[in-house]
Amino acid sequence: MKRRLEGEIERVKRENKKDLLFQSILWMMAMGIALFFVFPIGFILGWFVGRELVLRKVCGGQRIQLKQLNHHIQIQPGEEGESKVSDVIEGWLPDTFTLLNDLVIPNGRNGTQIDHVLIGPDKIYCIETKDITGRFYPHREGWLWYPYNSRGNVTKKTIVKNPQGQSIYHAVHLRKYLRSYGHHYKVEPVVIMTNSQGVWMGKQDDKCPIFRIHDFIHYVRKANQGKITRKTSDELARLLLECDRDYSDGFYRAIRSVQ
Repeated sequence: MKRRLEGEIERVKRENKKDLLFQSILWMMAMGIALFFVFPIGFILGWFVGRELVLRKVCGGQRIQLKQLNHHIQIQPGEEGESKVSDVIEGWLPDTFTLLNDLVIPNGRNGTQIDHVLIGPDKIYCIETKDITGRFYPHREGWLWYPYNSRGNVTKKTIVKNPQGQSIYHAVHLRKYLRSYGHHYKVEPVVIMTNSQGVWMGKQDDKCPIFRIHDFIHYVRKANQGKITRKTSDELARLLLECDRDYSDGFYRAIRSVQ
């Protein structure tokens, strides 16, 4: 989501380059003359005022969303882990796989956001990432998390939300959405732990396996050619991107309303 917002802002800047330049020069001259007695501060200030006014007009919404998202990331880290996953997958898997990031799909309410959807030749992988340090154990209420201090010793224990449950939940709704359009492909939920200091101490669960990123690459590379051709993969990607466009505004608006 963060990279998408940053990309949208850069695109808007390029599309409004002439207006940015014109308004910056106009305000630079106006404030330069008004504040001639503190030359050149007026010219410098005017340049940035003109630019800021245009940016607020043409991409104010995206900038507000990005600011709120950055605040959310500081509270709940994860963006770095998502970047690690997408970089490795895009670099190591062949073009028979299609990766989509930060997808919002319907869930009967405001929508739900999936970290990554990987369309492979035999199935679709619904990926939840976890990028925090510590030891993790299964627990009836989620994952039992023992964080590390700077010396690597256990200091306290905390229950965190179970990412396996999240991934399974996402996979159920992704499967339901695709079937509503006649696509009956297997959707497999997985969790990828991206921090080298984060360790899963429990057993593997076939309902939602837990991987390191390179183990996941090895796992999906063994997949046999299935029903999902290159053409079908492109159709699925197009359908999911259209779904994200339809539901993402409402989803992130709901998040902002409760912050």
